Amino acid sequence: HFAHGEINMRAGSGDDAQANEVLEVDVDGDPIEIAFNPGYLLDGLHAIDAPKARFSFTLATKPVVITGMTNNNNDTEADYRYLLMPVRLTGWRMWVQTLQLNDFRSYKEAHVEFSPGVNVLVGSNGRGKTNIVEAIYYLATLNSHRVASENSLVKFGAASAVIRSKINQDERALTIDIEISPGKTNRAKLNRSPVPRVRDILGIVRVIMFAPEDLALVKGDPSERRNFMDQTLIQRTPKFLGVKSDYEKVLRQRNALLKSSNRENIDSTLQVWNDQLAQLGAEITYSRIQF
Repeated sequence: HFAHGEINMRAGSGDDAQANEVLEVDVDGDPIEIAFNPGYLLDGLHAIDAPKARFSFTLATKPVVITGMTNNNNDTEADYRYLLMPVRLTGWRMWVQTLQLNDFRSYKEAHVEFSPGVNVLVGSNGRGKTNIVEAIYYLATLNSHRVASENSLVKFGAASAVIRSKINQDERALTIDIEISPGKTNRAKLNRSPVPRVRDILGIVRVIMFAPEDLALVKGDPSERRNFMDQTLIQRTPKFLGVKSDYEKVLRQRNALLKSSNRENIDSTLQVWNDQLAQLGAEITYSRIQF
């Protein structure tokens, strides 16, 4: 359990933990409880071979990047990084019983029933297996693991997509319905009753997603790692989202100005945009350096 100023480590299974130890550490962000396979965790700590380790993550269900810090000032990183997947916490049982899709991705209609334990989706390429996984991931995070825009989630020609599900949580049945309407406000229902905010359903469905895209954190372009840092910074410091949004807005305005044919307008206002871009860019760069 990561909390402000400390980490509470338990070895074992839930209330039956065989060992418990609290260590003082530097923690940025909200408290979070996350579980790891101890063997894989030790392998990662040994692999980075550094006196200190930094754990970077956004959610308890997403991959964690372990980075070695080669000095006590936390300003020098080792060249090697280790990607570690979390495991499901014991003592809390949840599984998806049924999933119904309407106008979601390639499906006009789909109805899938699952069983407790391991379920395997089998089919040829392009049949929509990943679309089913993506729908379950959306129930848990309100995001897609493949695209940033919700437009791609709605079947071509349809105005909205609907995900309906029946969830078994500790032997208690719940229903979650989500209507995805690009350009409009999405809507959600819990047990057939509308919820004030869609995000109120978060935490009911919990998933751990490992997709080929996650390897981009260690194998992909630097832009992938910058995006990961930015997502983490937004979790730790919500105002960072405003800084980044302002930077992107100013950048678009500056680029539009440079494409203008009015030379006099460019000469009189370009410096204003340059100054704003430099200031916001410096804030982003500083935040990333402190990451």
